Amino acid sequence: MGEFGHLGWPTAPAWSVFAGAAGRVLVLAGLALFAASILFWLLAPRHARFGRFGGWAFTLGGFTVFGAILCLGSLFAGDQFQYQYVFSRGDASTALKYKIAGIWAGQEGSFLLWATTSALFGILAAPRTGEHRRWFTIPFALFLGALCGILAYETPFRLIPEAGNLVPPTGAGLTPSLQNYWVVIHPPTIFLGFGSLAVPFCWAVAAMVGPRTSTWIAGVRPWAIAGVGLLGVGLCMGGFWAYETLGWGGFWMWDPVENVSFVPWLLLVVFIHGLIVQGTRSSWGGTNLLFAGLPFLAFVYGTFLTRSGFLADASVHSFAQMDSTAHKVLLGFFFVSLLGYLALWVVRGRTVRSEAKPLAGDGVHREAGYRWGVLLLSAMAASTAIGMSVPLFMALTGRQPRVVEEHIYHLVLSWFFVPILMLMAIGPFLSWRPKPLRATLGEMVNVLSISIATIGLAMLAMNRSDWTAGAYNGDTVAFPAGVQVPLKPWVLFLAFLCIFAAAANLWRLGSLWKRGRSSAGGFLAHVGVAVLMAGLVVSRGFEQKSQVVLVEKDGAGSALGYVIRYKGRSIEKGDPSDFLFDRNNKMLFDLRGHGEEFVADPGLFYFRNTESPEATPNQMVWPSIHQTLSHDIYFTLRSEEFDIGEPQMLKPGETKQFSGLSVTYEEMVTTGAPGVPGTRFGARIKVEAPGEGLSAEVTPELELTQSGLVPHFASTGQGVLVSMQAMDAASRSALIQLHRERPAYPVELFYKPMTILVWVGTGILAIGCAIAAWFRRPRRHSASEASERTEPAIEPSAKAPVNV
Repeated sequence: MGEFGHLGWPTAPAWSVFAGAAGRVLVLAGLALFAASILFWLLAPRHARFGRFGGWAFTLGGFTVFGAILCLGSLFAGDQFQYQYVFSRGDASTALKYKIAGIWAGQEGSFLLWATTSALFGILAAPRTGEHRRWFTIPFALFLGALCGILAYETPFRLIPEAGNLVPPTGAGLTPSLQNYWVVIHPPTIFLGFGSLAVPFCWAVAAMVGPRTSTWIAGVRPWAIAGVGLLGVGLCMGGFWAYETLGWGGFWMWDPVENVSFVPWLLLVVFIHGLIVQGTRSSWGGTNLLFAGLPFLAFVYGTFLTRSGFLADASVHSFAQMDSTAHKVLLGFFFVSLLGYLALWVVRGRTVRSEAKPLAGDGVHREAGYRWGVLLLSAMAASTAIGMSVPLFMALTGRQPRVVEEHIYHLVLSWFFVPILMLMAIGPFLSWRPKPLRATLGEMVNVLSISIATIGLAMLAMNRSDWTAGAYNGDTVAFPAGVQVPLKPWVLFLAFLCIFAAAANLWRLGSLWKRGRSSAGGFLAHVGVAVLMAGLVVSRGFEQKSQVVLVEKDGAGSALGYVIRYKGRSIEKGDPSDFLFDRNNKMLFDLRGHGEEFVADPGLFYFRNTESPEATPNQMVWPSIHQTLSHDIYFTLRSEEFDIGEPQMLKPGETKQFSGLSVTYEEMVTTGAPGVPGTRFGARIKVEAPGEGLSAEVTPELELTQSGLVPHFASTGQGVLVSMQAMDAASRSALIQLHRERPAYPVELFYKPMTILVWVGTGILAIGCAIAAWFRRPRRHSASEASERTEPAIEPSAKAPVNV
């Protein structure tokens, strides 16, 4: 029995002891099975049965990972807090969904989730790799074995040594910012995307090691498209989570941890577009073998970066530094996979020759469009990767790590963003055969006209809206070399590009719908990206923000044309210490203005640090969002305040301003003999605020006691307290501070137009990727389907896709 036996904690039930032991054993068994799978597949040329054994070992290894995460889930659901990982993230009083989310809320669990989703994709994809299965499975098993090796050191099944076999009544629970429904949905979704990255990586390895490098693209394409969809939706979910929780009014802040997901997504998009060219033109074969591995390698590097401890003080995300041995395993796997992959590509992949016939004629064509597109997307990915690595570079050179600020990203990436959107608009009208630019532009007249009309209507609506009419005049955007560009035309230009891209893809989608739907998913995904980008650009570019301080009870103020009045709390009964520590507590404010009336209910509660419960409680606030079709009103609280301005030193007869209140120090008043305990030193103070009807004379004091000077506050009787915090006997100066008798709440109010487009765009993107993956899935074809399938998907002049 451990040292907590005297507390009367119950003994751990037999099933939890078994689950913890089983979890540890399953991780080690997975490591052994993946090693066996590699060995069997290496021996497969000697006898066919070794290949079968290798496949079984790989599948069984995957199931051991599934078993390990089920064991961890059962410990969370059963409140088995004798395990360190469960104790740090579990709480007996939380809902089951948050207990389940505790599985992936920490470092060890997130590695287990990554191993689980990767194993799922490995088990599903391996049997479909055909002649590539042997060399697809070997690197995949090596990857999963490395994850099991990390989990052997960074295990979530470690017992708390002091607890022994006793179960603490509860755990520390999830941090308040994690207790949101997105923690249940977002990590599994985005980790499914991460797990999918291993499929194109391993398939490309197999293609380069195997006898043929041209037979893999049809198989890998639906997996890559599914990965883009899952990763893209996961990224958007993370943005929604930040928007609803962090209280800064935006979806994306270019945090290094966000970019670790964004860079692989961009590179996977590059790979998919490369596959389209290879499937249609039989070119880019060698380049695609390189593109296939980059998303996976970028994510492994990003995982090393986020778990290395370099970002501990530079990111809004908190990741503890890994166990040193586990970190070496991750670093070793990264270098082995990076150097091995690049060496293999140089020796084999780079030598793959194009089988495409030269294009006849002059003019613009689709392959050139794809070439520019992948170059721009690759440049955007590389720029973002450099930006997210800056804290690492600074740490390695002995400087304090700092993240690259948001405006720097905007300054750099806009050079890629603009031409990418233009290509998204022009691309659907390009032919695989060269065609005069004038003819291509001629086909786009209708789309261009629709786009101009749409942005014109948007400008007209802006001029008629009481929100935006006359706004933003004089606001600018910083460009390189100190150039300042007017904000309004710049944001409208970016919005026009998004509309142009969405309209062009919708136009082509409509014209091709009756001829074949295999390309519908791609066009629809482009529409989703354009709509999503329009929402991000407009909601951020035309955002308006105002601040106001509201005092509890009778406080009222105005911001952004709304009259805001404090209404109360959602929980008023009982002792304040009860509802202030209740995470369901909400502050209620009435808002009236712009022809509407609603109640904003931002959350506010306090929580104690479980590691130092005697410390001052921490405050947690989260915003309230009033959503309409045209805009969001984003209402967020800051920490409550009692002080009015900063303390100031005043000389007798001097007057100073304290946040709009005029304070005059008239004279010093002393009661008692100097140096004798009980003597009081007072400062006669006059406080005035003519606009608020406040005028009062008060005398805050400092009393000399055995333990030093003790302040005595003086009340104006009108909600303001005055204190003297220090005095200078020689000059008779006094350090004066003003306080509120009731707490005041600094409020930030945001107007964010067209935020709904972010949600709509995400939905369209997800549907588009699902349709694209569905139509590109490998399947057996009937004669009629085969006939339809060999028809060009995009245009009659295109070469028929090869096995796509």
